[in-house]
Amino acid sequence: MVKSAIINSPAKINLHLDIFNRREDGFHELFSIFQMISLCDKIRISEKGVSGGCEINGPFDFPVEENIMYKAVSLFRKETGYTKGVGIHIEKNIPQGGGLGGGSGNAASVLKALQVLSGVTLGKSTALHIAEQLGSDVPFFLSSPAEIVTGRGENLKSVRARTDYQIILIIPDFSINTAQAFKSLSEYRRGHRAEFPLTKEQVIEMYEKKPVSQWNFYNSFLNCLKKEHNVLEHIVNLFYYSGADFAGMSGSGSVMYGIFSKQKDCIKASEKLSKTFGKMLFANPLDTVTEAALQFS
Repeated sequence: MVKSAIINSPAKINLHLDIFNRREDGFHELFSIFQMISLCDKIRISEKGVSGGCEINGPFDFPVEENIMYKAVSLFRKETGYTKGVGIHIEKNIPQGGGLGGGSGNAASVLKALQVLSGVTLGKSTALHIAEQLGSDVPFFLSSPAEIVTGRGENLKSVRARTDYQIILIIPDFSINTAQAFKSLSEYRRGHRAEFPLTKEQVIEMYEKKPVSQWNFYNSFLNCLKKEHNVLEHIVNLFYYSGADFAGMSGSGSVMYGIFSKQKDCIKASEKLSKTFGKMLFANPLDTVTEAALQFS
């Protein structure tokens, strides 16, 4: 009999993303609203193989040791002393390199699943400490569905997750390297003024109380990246032309999203947009976090 832990690993979108100066530790200070969405990868972790081993079965073209899930297993072992061999099978539905946090979410989901599989529970502070070592977005995926995120991504403040809208995601046929996006932003800001910054209080009030059509959020990356990839601005304009209440880019791109308060408007827009963009996905905002479940087969 094989013991496994299964979990859905959700994506996220950045409803607002303000990037500030580089910190002394090399990371940039940021201010963002992260929102988990229903688009997810499916992960199964089973006890198998030799002690201390970790196999990963998924659509990856790089060495297993470079996979963030492998690194999550290694840090979990170091913290807990868990040594049994594990095999990870992942069904990837989240586009890679699109700013949706797929890899970060996978790492957080592996940490959750390993606790169920091993029977060893990490304290919240320990789990977040491990997550911070794995990547700036990973702590969010161990937290609540909607968060105000500051610092390099480690400072989290939960807000009430809204579910009164639907999301259309458009996936361009290219990805954007995060390091290159930061470089482009730095070069862009030498000749342009930064956006007028929104305060944390303004952002929280806007998110929690105002209709989606009155959101004034922005993504610091979009203005510089749309100069290099003019299709990004084209997609935003098409969303609004098709009736979106709000549209933007997640993370450093390249996935673009449109938000619709009414389902009928979302469906109507999808019919228009599908004539121009073949790769389109639908999602809803989540108001609960995903948890791992134990299975025997």
